[in-house]
Amino acid sequence: MIEEFLAELKERMRATASDHVEAAHVEGFEAASEICLHVLKARNDRILASYSSTSPLSEGDQAVLAALNELKSEMERDLRRYWRPPARPVQ
Repeated sequence: MIEEFLAELKERMRATASDHVEAAHVEGFEAASEICLHVLKARNDRILASYSSTSPLSEGDQAVLAALNELKSEMERDLRRYWRPPARPVQ
């Protein structure tokens, strides 16, 4: 009976430790994702801030904006894909 109790306690302690590690992983992944996407958004916002109705964006700035938006979309997609990998068929 004591052996069963100790085995149960040991398993619960492992599960709790695993949950803490998983929570730290989630928190770190979310923070890193936000930092990366913020960098792209900040650059995008700086370019747009230079735009005014009297001085339209140059072709170069338009190209940079398009590339940043495409990169941001790809990063968001890949970050979501990493976090939620495709379901595997049950065998």
